[in-house]
Amino acid sequence: MTLVASSAYRSLLAPTADLAAERAAHDEEPRPGVWAVEPSADLRALTQDETDILIRAELASWLPLSSPEHAEVEQIIGRPRCLMLGVPPNRSQATQQRGGIDSDPLVRILAWRAWGDRDRRWFDERGLRRGDRITLLRDHRDRWRFLLAAAYPGERAACVAEQDARPGTEIRIEDHGQVIIARVSARVREAPEQAPTVWLAPRG
Repeated sequence: MTLVASSAYRSLLAPTADLAAERAAHDEEPRPGVWAVEPSADLRALTQDETDILIRAELASWLPLSSPEHAEVEQIIGRPRCLMLGVPPNRSQATQQRGGIDSDPLVRILAWRAWGDRDRRWFDERGLRRGDRITLLRDHRDRWRFLLAAAYPGERAACVAEQDARPGTEIRIEDHGQVIIARVSARVREAPEQAPTVWLAPRG
């Protein structure tokens, strides 16, 4: 199917000026992402099919039903499918993923036009690298649980990472003799100019 511009506002169908980036998005290898951003999201690893469902759901949300592009975009991404995630009885409908690359090259182009290389960079900007100082963050979903992140300057470090680990990966650490099994958070590795002193798990 040919992608054709059909609206005066920001279009998912109109080619951008960066044709090289669009070609790179088209040729990129599919990659599963993680369930993220939403309050219930626990950073669990998704299958490729689950990743595709959430990428396409997000693309569908970009266009109102009244958009002149709606029908053609739906032909490319298909009708929205419902994905329920979580542990019963606390299952909820998932709508957001991060880090995933769709399995269809045309959908990959639409995603690049919508949010650029957000998902291509997402894992690289987060997670742990071997040798990182690890700090503990409170999990916003459960105040008795922790998430792990690369420590910012001035933050208390529990230990040093012995392996690379992506967001959502569950690893075992020792904090002054206490064994803790926790998931790696989605907090960005590079500290902002003024790092907030808040012990909460980031949602994006």
